[in-house]
Amino acid sequence: MINEKVRLYGQIGNALIDVREGQGDAYTAIKSVLSWDNFVNSVEEAEELAHPANFNYFDLLDKRYSQLRRYTPKLLSFIDFKASNLTSSIVEALKTIKELNYTDRRHIPDDAPVDFIKPKCSKYVFDDRKIKRHYYEMSALSELRDGLRSGDISVSGSHQYQDFEYYLLPPKQW
Repeated sequence: MINEKVRLYGQIGNALIDVREGQGDAYTAIKSVLSWDNFVNSVEEAEELAHPANFNYFDLLDKRYSQLRRYTPKLLSFIDFKASNLTSSIVEALKTIKELNYTDRRHIPDDAPVDFIKPKCSKYVFDDRKIKRHYYEMSALSELRDGLRSGDISVSGSHQYQDFEYYLLPPKQW
């Protein structure tokens, strides 16, 4: 559907460019592609398809949170994450989530680590000083992904996500 709209507006754009170069009428150019009523409907449909200017991927993830919850408890119970000093709060947040899963508690404690939460996500995570659990989890998992990619977070026993120190010579050898 989105591709159809893009193609339609490409055709309208080309018709307007041709008319502009030939000094014709813009309304006639649009009508050469589709009727005026269809054009008005098409604009309304395009506005519904478009994301808002301040769109954040958390808007989409919120709808998929239940799917995430099916796997997150298992992931956190089986994999042990280690962090550099810069990312230690992310691993602490994951331990908090793991503990909440284990004890079947729903609310994030007030003393949970929050310094890893990026400013663009904080409006989702915090609500009147209360921490919204599903956004907190999504933010922690998003930062976990980034930490694994950058090498700031390692996975115990993993060959691909080893601690950076593993790649260095031991001090005695150095």
